Amino acid sequence: MKVTLKVGTFNLEDGGVDEGNPRRLDRQLDMLAGLGADVIAVQEAKNWHRDGEALCHRASRALGMYGALVTSAHHGCHLALFVGPRVKVTRNRHEQSSAYWHAVACLDATVEGQAVRVAGIHQAPSSPEIRIAEAEAMKLLVPNYPLIAMGDFNAVPLDHQTASGDPRKLDTRAAKALEEAGLLDVGALREDDTPTVGHRPGSGMAYRCDRIYITRPKGMTVECVDYQVVKEEKPTSDHRLVVATIEMEAA
Repeated sequence: MKVTLKVGTFNLEDGGVDEGNPRRLDRQLDMLAGLGADVIAVQEAKNWHRDGEALCHRASRALGMYGALVTSAHHGCHLALFVGPRVKVTRNRHEQSSAYWHAVACLDATVEGQAVRVAGIHQAPSSPEIRIAEAEAMKLLVPNYPLIAMGDFNAVPLDHQTASGDPRKLDTRAAKALEEAGLLDVGALREDDTPTVGHRPGSGMAYRCDRIYITRPKGMTVECVDYQVVKEEKPTSDHRLVVATIEMEAA
């Protein structure tokens, strides 16, 4: 039986809140709610831990999804992972060890009886060496059933073509380590090189910073059947939303 899962990842930029005003966040949540996604990974959920995780609860209500907030070790860049009613969570598998600059929001779940692990990650912003260590640690999160890992990887993917730009962002060793662990970049699989950053004037080089990865366990077919980088008319973040539909089927 084929099981499909629609997922998305979005870096909100400063929690979606400007000088205490959540208006931008509400616009972001409206956009995310319109996806009809089963899983949404959020990065830079800044200050969402305050007041009893009030902003996380606000997001959960707006999305109609269960939200798990995972605190970051640096910069207050917390991560959130939201799952819809089709996704039955069986275990929290969050990672907050020293291997990760921020953290990994990770849940084990079943969807229509199919086991799946979903993870949201935000890799280190400036150190290729830390990103390599994070990628190596991610190998320990790969189960013998499908893993869908997504987030802000803060460096170019393996298929990036432009050689100019910040050398720290052009380092592909972490992306290579993820590939060696069996994680497949669905943007590359779909041959879609639409940048997810660099769309604002003066915002630096454009590249696929935000990505979705899948694994293909032995005896299973796992495919990306739809993929989109959402280009907002009036951008609400310095990152773009990335959405994919993943189809899983046991042999």
